[in-house]
Amino acid sequence: MTRCVLPGEISGVLLADVRLVNAPESASAARRIVKAVACAWGAAAVADRAELLVCELVANATKHARDRLGTNLRLVVSRDDDRLRIEVHDANPALPRVRHGGLLEENGRGLLLAETLADRLGWQVLARGKAVYVELAAWPVLPK
Repeated sequence: MTRCVLPGEISGVLLADVRLVNAPESASAARRIVKAVACAWGAAAVADRAELLVCELVANATKHARDRLGTNLRLVVSRDDDRLRIEVHDANPALPRVRHGGLLEENGRGLLLAETLADRLGWQVLARGKAVYVELAAWPVLPK
């Protein structure tokens, strides 16, 4: 399920805000950061899924970002109640499309995978580009 939020909105607790070089190698750095953050904040149960999802988001941003290779992407990880939210920002304002590729296509299924594995997939237009995010239910909801 996709959801739109206000541009630049980060609700909850900011856990990480990191600039990454817009290059394929940044996917592995993003995976390490997300895994460390998830484990440090008691969300180890979703750490493997979070690693896979951030890898897909960074790979898509690297492939489709308007900026040339070598410029920055932004990785934002936050916690909102029971959810771990992972955002990847890039400078391309074109919104992503979830594709249902054919069996013989070698790529193009990253967002479909993200939509399947995440509890929520969404994107938001920013002043400069966009943010694509996933959310994972990571903690039990405590009664108020």
